[in-house]
Amino acid sequence: MEKVLVDIDGVLATRHVQRFAALCNDILHLAIPIQIIASIASLREFGCLPQVAAHRAKVGSGRFRRQMELMRWHPLNIVGCRVIDGSVEGIQYLAQRSSSLQYCTARFIEFDAAWNTDVENSTKSWLKNNDFPNAELVMFCESPRTKLTAIAAMVRTQKQPVSLIDDSLDLLLDAFDTLSMRDQRVLKAYLTLIAFDYCEEECNHPYPLRVVPLQSWQEIQCIEKEFHHVG
Repeated sequence: MEKVLVDIDGVLATRHVQRFAALCNDILHLAIPIQIIASIASLREFGCLPQVAAHRAKVGSGRFRRQMELMRWHPLNIVGCRVIDGSVEGIQYLAQRSSSLQYCTARFIEFDAAWNTDVENSTKSWLKNNDFPNAELVMFCESPRTKLTAIAAMVRTQKQPVSLIDDSLDLLLDAFDTLSMRDQRVLKAYLTLIAFDYCEEECNHPYPLRVVPLQSWQEIQCIEKEFHHVG
């Protein structure tokens, strides 16, 4: 099987809402009662709490959004993420069939190198603690665009087809349009984008890249043949 790259957020990991809320409550001093945090069912519900609304009004919407993004990449939030159903088994299945499987994620804090080191270490710890194989093999990228440029450079060096399992189909396609013609040509020839949490109907379009839907990890064996492709 060809080289397989796997995104993390939305593919393997999802936020633990109560832990995220508790972390924000502690660091931002929101003074939300513990029993309220324990009952929060979604991020939307968290954002509607009066304590959160008051904090947003105090610091401004722009700064509040940046704070939420930083909390998302806080090491304590990363190690507390939930594992998406079937993902461990799915990755183990692929690892047995590919000699070159690793992770590729846009987890990056542009202004703090030390924080990035903590993000990298906590990401690898989360993968290892949840029994994902090759937990040390992680590519950290700044954005969907840099993810694609890194893959293009990899292909030019290794001359090997690549499959990327990712849930950010629209963002990746938008980023593809901004790439150099050289990078676009090599990705068209060698990259298969496995669109996680997408159905057949959503992927039935004339995309510039080869796109294959993977609605859930329970379907990974059904699309194994899609990992053997060269444009």
